[in-house]
Amino acid sequence: MNVPMSRYNCLLLRHGVAGYLGYTIADVLMMMRHKSLFSKVFLVHHFVGTLCGLAGTMFTSVPWIMSTYLYYEASSPFVHLRFLLSNLGWKKTRLYTVNALLLMTVFFLCRVAIIPVYWRTVYLLYTDGSFPQIDAFVYYLMLYGRVFFDILNVYWFSLMMKVFFEMFVWPNRASKKDN
Repeated sequence: MNVPMSRYNCLLLRHGVAGYLGYTIADVLMMMRHKSLFSKVFLVHHFVGTLCGLAGTMFTSVPWIMSTYLYYEASSPFVHLRFLLSNLGWKKTRLYTVNALLLMTVFFLCRVAIIPVYWRTVYLLYTDGSFPQIDAFVYYLMLYGRVFFDILNVYWFSLMMKVFFEMFVWPNRASKKDN
């Protein structure tokens, strides 16, 4: 049996995306309740993420494409630990440094390195004529939602690289700025 690349009902993925959707909505509620957590960029990020979560739970189009949004969340525990360590005043600890390195590595692998693989898969869907089989809501998120996230993720990774270079490659420059 030849299953089309554009449609497959993967219940495990749909349940995983539903969990992601619940987390994203809870995070938005936390931002609304605690103004110190609020950020317009994160609000837009979570809005687009919520749309992707809805698409992943309601439709069976392109499950691999929708699963890539879940890959992003592999870096979330490191982001949250960084936030907690920072608020506890532990920025100068080894744990903070190791967490930052792990965050940068996982972020790159799960959010940046998969960009070419993602767009190659979209191209293959296009060339094999699968685009008309994709639900319209998913189709637009697959293209435009992903462009939004790719730009955002590359931008965030560039900020991480800047901090990495300031800490490990050019530490003397960073200490001169502090003085």
